Amino acid sequence: MLNKFTLILFCLSFSDVLAQQLLKGKVIAENSAAEGVLVVNLTTEKETKTNLQGDFTIRAKPGDLLILFSYELYKKRIVLEETDFEKTLEIVMETNPNQLEEVVVERYRINPEDLGLVPKGQKVYTPGERKALRGNGDALIVERKDKLRAKFESYFKDSMIIQNLGIPKEYVEGYKYFIIENPEFVQAMNNNNSVTINTCVLRLAEKYKKMLADE
Repeated sequence: MLNKFTLILFCLSFSDVLAQQLLKGKVIAENSAAEGVLVVNLTTEKETKTNLQGDFTIRAKPGDLLILFSYELYKKRIVLEETDFEKTLEIVMETNPNQLEEVVVERYRINPEDLGLVPKGQKVYTPGERKALRGNGDALIVERKDKLRAKFESYFKDSMIIQNLGIPKEYVEGYKYFIIENPEFVQAMNNNNSVTINTCVLRLAEKYKKMLADE
């Protein structure tokens, strides 16, 4: 019986793969090609990025949900239809002027090492680490979560979470706590894996909004 059940699951999975097609798309913003836009098939959890010309390809099928994300642009959601596979799918995204200002500020942020206040590469123990070394491990766990939250907030401003991810303003803080508890997101942040970070942020935003809707 187990073998039959396994065979059925395999056949269903294989048929789903066969149903997928190669979708060709092009992203345009402000009448020019948009490079580096993250394209995520939320149905299959596959992802890619647009090239210099704004072009991308991704495996998908009609009914799949695509989410397109960029720090400088408003997020775009597309439910694929049969006709989208007949030719190159042209997607127009709008520029987010508020996010452009935040990106410029972030690029020119100066840290203590740049100012010569802290020797480069020097190990400096934080208060939580010092407490942990004395046996108070809980303090270190809390501090690590605080650091992760602060790092997340430096990448994703509240305005972006509201405008691009569609999280209601009153639930932004709850979303932050929700995402820093996710093991995959934590690992991606620790590894500075930008692609996985963005994918997690998008996927978990959709999951969080569904949880809110089910309450």
